[in-house]
Amino acid sequence: MTDLFDSLLVLLPLGVLGHAVYRTFLNPGDATGIFRRGFLATGVVLLLMPLVGVVQIFGRGFSSGPETLDIAVKAGFGMLLAALICAVVEHKQGHHQE
Repeated sequence: MTDLFDSLLVLLPLGVLGHAVYRTFLNPGDATGIFRRGFLATGVVLLLMPLVGVVQIFGRGFSSGPETLDIAVKAGFGMLLAALICAVVEHKQGHHQE
């Protein structure tokens, strides 16, 4: 049976990606900024989730095994790397417009 931690680990990145796609559809000119902010927020939350899971602030329902914590940390670093790539692309686009 999956617990709250495992569900959030899957739903959070998918929810942020869906929201970023929706906001990009509404404002295509700021696509890299939208994705950068989404990846940054998700990366920070994914890095904080294992800390909360280990300390068990919210009880047993929000704790998980070490392999799941490892996946959350790796996904958090991946999201932060994606945010960095979006920031570099956004910076290069700004220089080309000048």
